[in-house]
Amino acid sequence: MQPDMPAIRDRVVDFRRVPASELVPNPKNWRLHNDAQRRYLHDTLDRVGFAGAELVRRLPDGRLMLIDGHLRAEELGDTPLPVLVTDLTAEEADALLATFDPLARLAGTDQDAAAAMTSTQHRTRAAPRAARAATCGS
Repeated sequence: MQPDMPAIRDRVVDFRRVPASELVPNPKNWRLHNDAQRRYLHDTLDRVGFAGAELVRRLPDGRLMLIDGHLRAEELGDTPLPVLVTDLTAEEADALLATFDPLARLAGTDQDAAAAMTSTQHRTRAAPRAARAATCGS
């Protein structure tokens, strides 16, 4: 952090594992998830597992509303997911919901590094599928 920057507030107040089905979808979520994205999510979970966390805010009634992680929550039913609980207000949560993906899209792309990563991932993705086919087909 640069010396003239103010301290950044840590808004995460809790970490817990919560069944995906108990997380409340945010009605303001503007992202649309297609079948290809769903397949890619499941392929990644098969290959790597879960190495992230849903981001939520606590509602007045105690339920947890999603800020980020809608697709994972939709797809994983009663699977317990890692969840970061924040103390964000509704307005602050809306600001994050509106900016997460657009902020990431502002990054540039190193085309050579991206091509190398994509090539590696395509080669390694076949192994879990073959193992799944071998166990499901017998």
